Amino acid sequence: MNKIMTFKVMIWVSALLTGMVATADDFATGGLYYSINAESKTATVTAVPAGEPAYSGDVIIPESVTYGGEKYTVNAIENKAFMRSGVTAVQIPPTVTALGDSIFYFAENLANVSLSVNLKTLPRNTFSGCPITAVALPEGITLLGNGAFQSCSLLHTALLPSTMKTIEPYGFNNCHSLVEIYCAATTPPKATGWAIFIGLEGIDVVVPDASTDAYSSTAPWSDTGIFTIYPSEPVEVGVNVKGVNKGGFDDITLGENIAYRIYDDTDRLIAVTAAEHYFLPATGAKTTYKIVPTNFFSDGEPVYYTVSDAGIDEASADNRRVKIYADGEVIRVEANDGAELGEWVSVYDSYGRLRYRQKTEQGDIAGLPKGHVYIVCCGSVVNKVFLH
Repeated sequence: MNKIMTFKVMIWVSALLTGMVATADDFATGGLYYSINAESKTATVTAVPAGEPAYSGDVIIPESVTYGGEKYTVNAIENKAFMRSGVTAVQIPPTVTALGDSIFYFAENLANVSLSVNLKTLPRNTFSGCPITAVALPEGITLLGNGAFQSCSLLHTALLPSTMKTIEPYGFNNCHSLVEIYCAATTPPKATGWAIFIGLEGIDVVVPDASTDAYSSTAPWSDTGIFTIYPSEPVEVGVNVKGVNKGGFDDITLGENIAYRIYDDTDRLIAVTAAEHYFLPATGAKTTYKIVPTNFFSDGEPVYYTVSDAGIDEASADNRRVKIYADGEVIRVEANDGAELGEWVSVYDSYGRLRYRQKTEQGDIAGLPKGHVYIVCCGSVVNKVFLH
């Protein structure tokens, strides 16, 4: 009787990684398979060989791996590498500059995604059928490929960079939860192919202030049955960061602001992400990261997070004594210890407009329009919720 084996993939970014030989030019290490190019000293993440357990769990792709005493830079992911796998989160480092087609096609557990900041295109069917709820495409990406987010039924927020030029057919087809797009491109991206937004409605599109007329007069953005165009507004909310050490990484819960830019201790941009989690390597030496909330039009105040071998050493964070979440048509605000809150609760829409403010003990916030994302502040705790 065949048993389905799963394992949690956690890759330690370290020069001490060693490989296990599969073939002369292919090997596996840390739960991922690679093919190497000896001449360029680069490695490509590949699919699992036939007969081996499928990829699953949280995948943190390293910037480099070591094989046969040589160090290889991880710079690509091959076609269909994680297709129909059990991965739950993926983090792609800045060294990766090329993605194959359909790499996460119908990976039906994949909810959190952080892309490389050095990509130029998001190829066809990259995330088709994945349960992603929010995604941020970094600056430099010009093309969103055919069916890139097709049938991502839970996707409610997409952030598109100023470099975005083209959205190909079926790009957001069947994304019926999509309610907001932040598009920083001053010229409306070409999106006139078949079934990009077919059957969708009620999508708010936030664009540069000087570009509202251009979007309002350019198809398909001009279709008022689907889109409402808004000028950009700053979203001034705080950052809540907490982390848990997990076998060589700090698993950082970012909260639920719009998106985040993450910088290492050399001020190098290593990630732009709308994921709820991000993994920072805990390699023994203290490293301080800068985490900046952003909506692609304005940035909030940064928070600094220090990782050490012991896990959480220093962090600008709250104790999460307050829990904020959406429950159907209401927003619930609860104290984790059951105590009375007695603090002001403010609710903003995704454009920074105050929609609710009241001093509260416990209870529900009802009566806000459904199908929208709200930013809820209670004391030092800030969460982003989506009312279905």
